[in-house]
Amino acid sequence: MKNHPHTKRLKVINQKRYNELYDDILFWQKRSPEERLNTVEFLREQIYLISGHKSIPRFIYEIKIGR
Repeated sequence: MKNHPHTKRLKVINQKRYNELYDDILFWQKRSPEERLNTVEFLREQIYLISGHKSIPRFIYEIKIGR
C-alpha cells in the first residue's frame, strides 16, 4: 500500500506548529510573573467584552516575591 502523497507535507506542517508552540513557551518563560498575569487579565477583559458582558469581573491576584 502506497503512502498518500500529502502525508510527508502534513508531518512538516505538524513539526512547524510544534516549533511555533515551543517558541511561544520560551517567550513566556522569559517574561516576569507580573507581565504574564497582566496579559491574562487583558485577554480575559477582551473575551468578556466580545461576549457582550456589561461589566468585567476583576481577576484578583497577589504576587509574592521571595524574601
